[in-house]
Amino acid sequence: MNLDQILFRRLALVLGAGTAVVALNVGLYAFGVSKLDAHTKAMKETVEANRKALREMEAEHKKLSEAAERLVVNRKVMEELRDKVLLTQEQRLVAVQTEIQRLVEANGLDLQNVGYSYELLPRPPLGPWANRYLRLTVQLPLGGTYPAVKAFIRDLLASPQFLSVDELALSGGTQTGVLLRMNLQVSTAFVASEETAPEEAP
Repeated sequence: MNLDQILFRRLALVLGAGTAVVALNVGLYAFGVSKLDAHTKAMKETVEANRKALREMEAEHKKLSEAAERLVVNRKVMEELRDKVLLTQEQRLVAVQTEIQRLVEANGLDLQNVGYSYELLPRPPLGPWANRYLRLTVQLPLGGTYPAVKAFIRDLLASPQFLSVDELALSGGTQTGVLLRMNLQVSTAFVASEETAPEEAP
């Protein structure tokens, strides 16, 4: 075997080994790129999921903030209503009775045998007395024309005494059908106190 043949064989071996190394490197590179692509895709999905979760948390935080603001406003309204409108039974009962009588007379209605009942709210006892209310229900047996009764109810609802019309039951009319007899249930509330609250059933 001459020198040229020996060199040719060695060159072939070197080229073969080099090709194998190149092929191995290409395979490793492709594997690495594939892994990197998969990792990048997973990272993108994680980032998108985190962004979505963050947007949802921000939306929930906004809702909670708005609810908290409404709660503060509602609490202030209730405090204003309690301290300046409802007051206690001692402070406002006479004014309520006077207002109802005034509206009855102003609308030309006939009123007989007024009935009163009280209810302590809420039940069972919850919290201090300052957070409880005494509901007054007034039964008004009335007689009068339909327009007069309608005007009376309108005036009750517009009264600054915080009156509510809960029930209206007709009990008949005259032969001419002009006058009506009815029972009107009206209610309001006072701030409860231990001195004025009715006794509760055990």
